Amino acid sequence: MAWRIVKQPNGLLARFSDIVDDFTHQNMTEAEALEICREYLGIVESEKKVLAGVQDWKPWTNGVLGSGLDRWNESIKTIKSVHGQKTAEQRVQADSPRRDGMNKCEVCEEIIDGGDMCDDGVYRCVGCAIEDGFDIQTGNPV
Repeated sequence: MAWRIVKQPNGLLARFSDIVDDFTHQNMTEAEALEICREYLGIVESEKKVLAGVQDWKPWTNGVLGSGLDRWNESIKTIKSVHGQKTAEQRVQADSPRRDGMNKCEVCEEIIDGGDMCDDGVYRCVGCAIEDGFDIQTGNPV
């Protein structure tokens, strides 16, 4: 699976994609993370994936407990390496906005799922991201 659930410093959960080397969702409750997992996996696999994030299993291990933030730190390290320091700092700052896992498009004010933050640090819905010239997969300008 090319993604994992990650426990954030604020205690909420994020979904980190190894395909885009970035978070696709942030600030989710366990129930929200389970719902996201269920879109791709069965019940047992989804519960295991969320448990791995909640218990902070060390990345690429099965049941080996981390320090509490090993997955988070590894994810931020990857983001910094691939997307740069500024993007990594933006993801750390996004660690706390909404407890319901949703954000508001800062352009049209539509409520959007997860952390659809573009490279300039602005949350945009897909329509606004395309209109403003951002790649919807990476959040980078095109």
